[in-house]
Amino acid sequence: MVGITQTYSILGHRAFPVQVEADILTGEPRMNIVGLGDSAVKESRERMRSAITAGGFFFPVKTMVINLQPADLPKEGALLELAMAVAILIASGQISSSALSDAVLLGCLSLDGSIQPASGLIAAAIECRRQAGGKKILAPASALPELRKIPGLTIHPLQHLRDLHTILAGQSLPIIGESSIFCAPPPAVDMKEIQGLGKAKFALAAAVAGGHHALLIGPPGVGKTMLARAAEGILPDLSLEEALEITQLQSAAGVHQQGLVSQRPFRAP
Repeated sequence: MVGITQTYSILGHRAFPVQVEADILTGEPRMNIVGLGDSAVKESRERMRSAITAGGFFFPVKTMVINLQPADLPKEGALLELAMAVAILIASGQISSSALSDAVLLGCLSLDGSIQPASGLIAAAIECRRQAGGKKILAPASALPELRKIPGLTIHPLQHLRDLHTILAGQSLPIIGESSIFCAPPPAVDMKEIQGLGKAKFALAAAVAGGHHALLIGPPGVGKTMLARAAEGILPDLSLEEALEITQLQSAAGVHQQGLVSQRPFRAP
């Protein structure tokens, strides 16, 4: 029996779906992971062995092959570990695959079986919402405060690998993500407090409203820096889709902090 699970990996600034296939064969104990996984994916073998045992399951002492589809795209990071471990459990007949056929598994494993967030988790969740909104997501409980701010997600939080029993028994109540109200922090300088400079303020307002660049030129002391600092306060509010896209980009780049981004990106070198 081949165990199949669904997850996501990061490639560049986007996440893409990955199908994990696990098969258990007769032979000496070893695990082969194929499908262009990086060193972090290869190192998952030892963590999965310890985590599966700590979760109350048995680790098959046979030859195991894990295939990551699509096979021609590189996969990086530890975001695939939970999906690979569950695929092994399905292939060894320890859990049923029917309850997880419409699930996406995101997270990495600790040696004690606990499930932790990994880089790119939010980017993967947002891409899952965009591509397959009807699927449920099994993700670390510690990432729930961020995931529940993404509207339309059906989230089953997991703290430990043994929590799979609760989900398979239908005793886990899903949490539905709800849209957040974006509250941008106040600007350092308020544009309405600046006296004069009418033409410069009009040009700056037109630039930020249209998403254009602006270059301020003038002698020292006329207010160029003050106008640049005030420009951040008149940026248009983010729409939900814009907030999701910016959050996804920051998560894929590894610079995302917490929650959905509420402030439009702005640079004033």
